[in-house]
Amino acid sequence: MPEPFNKVRIIDIAHMAGVSSGTVDRVIHNRGQVSEEKREKILSIIENIHYQPNIIARSLAMKKTFHFASLLPECKAGEYWKAPEKGIDRAQVEMRNYNISIEKLYFNQFNAQSFVAVSGKLLDANPDAVLIAPTFRKEAARLMEQLHAKNVPGVYIDSNTEDEFYLSYFGQHSYQSGYAAARLLENGLLPGSEILVARTLRIAGTSNQTERREEGFMAYFKANGLMNKYHFIQVKMSADDNAGNQRDIEQIFKKSSHIRTAIMFNSRVYQLAGILKKMKIKDVKLIGYDLSGGNVAALKDESVSFLIAQRPEDQGYQGIMALCNHLVFNKKIKRVNYMPIDILTKENIDYYINYINY
Repeated sequence: MPEPFNKVRIIDIAHMAGVSSGTVDRVIHNRGQVSEEKREKILSIIENIHYQPNIIARSLAMKKTFHFASLLPECKAGEYWKAPEKGIDRAQVEMRNYNISIEKLYFNQFNAQSFVAVSGKLLDANPDAVLIAPTFRKEAARLMEQLHAKNVPGVYIDSNTEDEFYLSYFGQHSYQSGYAAARLLENGLLPGSEILVARTLRIAGTSNQTERREEGFMAYFKANGLMNKYHFIQVKMSADDNAGNQRDIEQIFKKSSHIRTAIMFNSRVYQLAGILKKMKIKDVKLIGYDLSGGNVAALKDESVSFLIAQRPEDQGYQGIMALCNHLVFNKKIKRVNYMPIDILTKENIDYYINYINY
């Protein structure tokens, strides 16, 4: 902060703007009625002098505890959704001086009714701000609309419903990541090859994130006139019936002898990799998403060729920080924040993990 402005007071800003201290206070804390002309003038001065209010003192003086909530899929240790939760925990530690508490709520990512039921509990808790993983597009958009009606800001992570009510989004550009996966998969593929496209069975259909990735994946082949060059084989896999999955995969490979590549758009490609390994099939290029423990192990033993990652811990951290900046610090928040599309191989996975954990 420039030295001349590091001790500026509200009364000084009021003098510069030609308004009362109360008017400046209402603009800073976003309460009460202020004309748009005065608001813009005050905000311009605040930006130019890099004014930072003493938020800790204000928070303690208000004796206000900000109650945040997060709504994530339930998962086990080593699975994908533990990473954004780790980021949420990191943000909470950093914000501990600002009287912020975070209640974590979980739903079954394979059951839309579970999301709806937990959403009801969330609304009953009357949080001040919410972070949501919108696995189910329509249900998440409805929840965000209800939060908006209560003047509760909400942030999406992992995927975006693109509704009009959310404050901010942190996550991958799902469509573009699917397009990038297709480019990786198609490189070096011979004409007439068969491409196995695997999905995980869910109640209420495909997840929001998976749907957008697959749209981008197929768009690559359409845009490049390749739809007639390859044959696409669809398979639905269960999240917990691996024996049934193996029977289905074995039947597919008995009927189709030219499968040279396969892709799975969620974080469970290790399931497909394990089945192919048991079947002693080694000549299939396999692409998956995200750094779950099983996926990393499959990448390292070369049963998976590529993983596409999206820095989920950063998503959880940045999502909570955006809510803090908006609600506590009264800062303007960028609405859409895309994470890098990280393409990982056996050769770079350890460096990547060490980097993101640094």
